[in-house]
Amino acid sequence: MKTLFSTLAVALTAGALTARPVITDVALVNENDRNKNVVVTYTLADEDAIVTAAFTADDVSIPPAATTNLTGDVNVRVGVGVRRFVWPVRAAFPQTVLKNLKVHLTAWSVGQPPAYVAFDLTGRDCPRYYVSDDAVPGGVLSRTYKIDKLLMRRIPAGGVEAKLGDVTGARTSECPMRLVSFTEDYYIGVFELTAGQCAWMKGKPMSEADEESAVKPTINDPSSTWEALRGKGFSWPAVADGQTSAHAVDATSLLGKLRTSQGYAFDLPTDAQWEFAARAGQRTDYPGADASSLLEYGWYKDETNDVVEVGLKRPNGFGLYDMGGNALEHVLDLYGTSAETPAYGSRQTDPVGPTTPDEKSYRTRRGGSCGQTCVEGFAKVYARIPYGFDTWAALTAPRLVCPVCPIE
Repeated sequence: MKTLFSTLAVALTAGALTARPVITDVALVNENDRNKNVVVTYTLADEDAIVTAAFTADDVSIPPAATTNLTGDVNVRVGVGVRRFVWPVRAAFPQTVLKNLKVHLTAWSVGQPPAYVAFDLTGRDCPRYYVSDDAVPGGVLSRTYKIDKLLMRRIPAGGVEAKLGDVTGARTSECPMRLVSFTEDYYIGVFELTAGQCAWMKGKPMSEADEESAVKPTINDPSSTWEALRGKGFSWPAVADGQTSAHAVDATSLLGKLRTSQGYAFDLPTDAQWEFAARAGQRTDYPGADASSLLEYGWYKDETNDVVEVGLKRPNGFGLYDMGGNALEHVLDLYGTSAETPAYGSRQTDPVGPTTPDEKSYRTRRGGSCGQTCVEGFAKVYARIPYGFDTWAALTAPRLVCPVCPIE
């Protein structure tokens, strides 16, 4: 029988720069020759943390995709004390001899988590955190993250001042350039919310026979409208009776129930959050692309008259799919009067949008859809599409956000 490991070792890496958790007493052993499991134990001190692991053999990094089957106290929020997780290494390396195997553990402060988080909408698992798209079990395009789980990407917005609006246009543009700063990072959905995910949120999962519909954006569903998601009478940005803050939602709404089950304050993105995520650091007029490559990133009327499965085109620079095309997307902001349009070059911090709705319209949608061609103005990254308060928002789906810090 081949020896799977020779020389087992451990190593520690520091967590995020602001992290306070401390990992000590790390041990790595081969459990037995039959199962070929690597067992890692460690002690976490001072405070809860999100612990992630990386392995090397002969000082060569083992690809994250080979270690996505870790079980135990890893890739989750962990309490202080002695902890343990297992890597069934034979599944990834059935014949290979791994020499000088080392494990590198990172303790992330709960308030400074890794790049990805997956929320299990079925209620069978706790939130799982991953340092990169390669570390996501099954890959980000797995249908698991289009039906049963909600995969979200951390957006590095905190402390950043970004140019939003028509950054290449004239001062007289309908959406003049403005400088927007964000106080905090936030998580945003890798995909538009799908019919399958919405069904789980309602407690009525779709059957396997409906899988082809389940992976499409949830549109024409009364339970996924702006008001149904947040609760009737729960307004934005004004604080209505019964609201403790503008971000408060009805506890019985879909987002209220999701907050209770997952422990994070889910909401729709603000207009500024949506555009910052859609641009992904680019100054082009379109999400992730210029006009010549739009159809590589989104589904428009040029190719289809109906929504399709999410995640089939190229992602933008933040790894987000369908930020342009497929379905339009709800944002929190009102569609305001021209008097509230920010002046060219004005500075804003965490803007909440207009306080008074336009006399003909009420709320705002973003992103363009399969209802328009790719060259129509709605596809532009700064374009706002209004719809009336009492009007059905056709071809419109949510894309959820939440703070990086859980509700405590």
